[in-house]
Amino acid sequence: MKKYTLLFLFGFSFVFIISPQIVYVENYRDKGSGTLRDAIEKSNKNTNLTTVYFQENNKTISLKSDLPLIEKPIIINGIDQYITIDCADFNGFILEKNSDGSAIKGIRIINSKEDGITLNNSGNHQIIHNRIERSTNGIHVSKSHDNTINNNIINNNRNDGIHLFCSNNNRIYQNMIIQNSFGLLLDSSDSNIVNNNNIIDNKDYDIFLASTSSHKELTENIYTRENHNIVVSDNHIEGNLIGINLLTASDNYINSNMLLNNTKGIVLKGNSYHNRMEKNSIKKSNIGINIDSFSSYNQLYENKFSDTENSVINHSKKIYPFISNLNAKYDDKTLIIEGLCKGAPNTEYIIQFFEKNKKAAQAIDTNKTFIHQIDLKTDQDGKAIIYEKIQKKIIGNSVCALFIALNEGIITLYDKITI
Repeated sequence: MKKYTLLFLFGFSFVFIISPQIVYVENYRDKGSGTLRDAIEKSNKNTNLTTVYFQENNKTISLKSDLPLIEKPIIINGIDQYITIDCADFNGFILEKNSDGSAIKGIRIINSKEDGITLNNSGNHQIIHNRIERSTNGIHVSKSHDNTINNNIINNNRNDGIHLFCSNNNRIYQNMIIQNSFGLLLDSSDSNIVNNNNIIDNKDYDIFLASTSSHKELTENIYTRENHNIVVSDNHIEGNLIGINLLTASDNYINSNMLLNNTKGIVLKGNSYHNRMEKNSIKKSNIGINIDSFSSYNQLYENKFSDTENSVINHSKKIYPFISNLNAKYDDKTLIIEGLCKGAPNTEYIIQFFEKNKKAAQAIDTNKTFIHQIDLKTDQDGKAIIYEKIQKKIIGNSVCALFIALNEGIITLYDKITI
């Protein structure tokens, strides 16, 4: 069924009403009239947006060759219709240049030779409510920007669940990424937002940021390389070798993620700097946060660690200290601060306490008032008990702690407590 251009005549004026073309798939063979392949080929010849629907539910289309490249805007909508594309070791959907503004919705894609869905040199796409399984990669985004990838299930693919390469300003949220080799790989991609994803039981990395930077959010199962301004937040990352892995990545914001049962929770390697890790909860890991000796100027705020077997924060051969069970209370106008310091065995530390004002979410250097300093030394197990009475009234409602490791320089580790 198609909708055609309508021509109206008013006096001597012609008025054209251009409607998007609607095409129904009614033939579920690989090719021929009325097939999905036929719909894509017709869309590529159409100057207007084409919307493709399926006339029947619970159908499987088995490919005998690659699907045509998508070269014009198209919406392929299979939501609630249980449509499966069995690629049979051919390629799935590839959205190329000039296809900006397309959408793939509600399709199950299996057995693709390469990617279930590829976005290449295009943008403003919506990839939502799809299921991609048993392919080489789930979704591959290359040099494509401003896309939305939402509510997809990406399961049991041989390599990457979602892979971004040189792709900026994308939003990836509420996806389920399970049992792939890599969960989410961001490579040389800036200003992306990754949040509220469930990334579980991927074999190597959940989230890998490589050469990325620039203040965006990241949550679960991400591998980032040379990325900048990435935000990873509110993700659930579980059962991986590394939960979040940053390689040569800077100015990223890792916030409020739950990392559970990973060998290493968060790893920073190879000149990763100016990253902020805040309010992440890391449980049942061998190492909570691992920062190598080439990475510096990273900030850690209010992260919580529990049931970690080894050093919670490990800087190459150095061990970053941290405070657990930090508590503050008033007793007859005396501020009592208590907790447990964990760090390198038999090591001297200085802990400085500061009052934090309402702008606590900003850089601590511009929002702190010094109130007290203590010297302590850890025992052979790397532990030292903190119990300090401070005769000072705090105007605000929170206190933070700054560690200084003697002979190793300042360690930018803060732990905020509320009175």
